[in-house]
Amino acid sequence: MLQLRLLHLTFIGKNVEPASVAFGPAVTLVRGPSDTGKSFIVDAIDFMLGANALKEIPEREDYSTVLLGLELPDTTVVTLSRSVDGGNFGVYYSDVREGPLGVPDDTLAAKHNPVALGNVSRYLLNAIGLDGRKVRKNARNETDSLSFSQRRPPVRS
Repeated sequence: MLQLRLLHLTFIGKNVEPASVAFGPAVTLVRGPSDTGKSFIVDAIDFMLGANALKEIPEREDYSTVLLGLELPDTTVVTLSRSVDGGNFGVYYSDVREGPLGVPDDTLAAKHNPVALGNVSRYLLNAIGLDGRKVRKNARNETDSLSFSQRRPPVRS
């Protein structure tokens, strides 16, 4: 199966040093005491894969842009950029870890659309050979298009 490799998650802004987590070539373990940002890293990756909103925490205040560095299955390195406020993605065909950012090489919509090519979900699914696939969504065998970041509300018991 083809796979994406996370390279880094970086926050950039004016007059502030970049804040970055670099991911290793195998397993990266993120550990630390409670309330130090571990869950925020997961939420930020989800946001960079198409989720609607990024959790607001005080440490995020001076940052304006999130960068997610990826190595595609063909070893191409790309960096996705997105405003911390959401919106479309910029795509840079290089490893970008600091600003100021130039004009992106490409732009992708955030919302998954199974019939339009220019969105981040289809871009990534195509890279791993899963574009156009369907997933069963219920016992009646109804299907939905496979997409990144189809966040569902948590199930309450």
